[in-house]
Amino acid sequence: MTGSTHDWFDARVLVTVKTYPTPSVRHKETVCVAGVRLDTPLPEWVRLYPIPFRTKEFDYEFKKYQVIDVPLRKRGSKDPRPESHQPNNEKITLGEVVKPSGNWKARRQLLGNLVGETSTCELVAINRATPMNKPAPSLGLIKPVDVRLSIQDGKEWTKPQQSKVDAAAAPDLFSDGAVKTPLEPAPYQIRARYKCLEGGCLGHNQTIIDWEVGAAAYQWRRRYPESELAGRLLAKWEAMMDPGKDVHFFVGNQHQYRHSFSILGTWYPKL
Repeated sequence: MTGSTHDWFDARVLVTVKTYPTPSVRHKETVCVAGVRLDTPLPEWVRLYPIPFRTKEFDYEFKKYQVIDVPLRKRGSKDPRPESHQPNNEKITLGEVVKPSGNWKARRQLLGNLVGETSTCELVAINRATPMNKPAPSLGLIKPVDVRLSIQDGKEWTKPQQSKVDAAAAPDLFSDGAVKTPLEPAPYQIRARYKCLEGGCLGHNQTIIDWEVGAAAYQWRRRYPESELAGRLLAKWEAMMDPGKDVHFFVGNQHQYRHSFSILGTWYPKL
């Protein structure tokens, strides 16, 4: 049992996605982590927020498809989405990283029926029909078809976001006067146009907000000319969409715009 909003409970989670960091007034810089609970009778989605980024206390780093044990509590009225939980970041215990060997066999078993269980159209329709203060499913692993990718320059921080970035980089009582490098926006943005398997789907056009898009861009800037970077990034994600792979998208919505979904990550074992 998960108890009330204020009660902490222990959970075992398989991390499946991490989004690119965003500025925050209260938490400075945060990432949204989503995964699958393994301590429930059947696998179920869970969202962990906030996860701090580059803070002094954040001395651990977990990978995608790593199992973690973490105390959680419901976010309640702050975020009524049923999957959303606040983690106790100081008590995260790192476990096994589930490898992709055997064509992702172990990963498939852990996700169970969540693979392709819903569609983007279904998720959008449910959230459009549900009042903002009521729970509605906000995560899914959907099967896309007719996928077309494009890449463009990333968006600069808005003025409010830049103010948060500047505040997060400034020294404080716990930083020994050190100034951190301000968080930069992702240099490039990859978008995917696709149809889901819902009958009559008119198509979806969504941004891939996976941490790896921004991370790859910054890493590759040290290896390749800027003129090659966009093409290389696009080629990396197009390779994931190979017809010989069982491609699915991890999708999730925004707290304030529940009918608006983004692609959080890609599932791409071979068929």
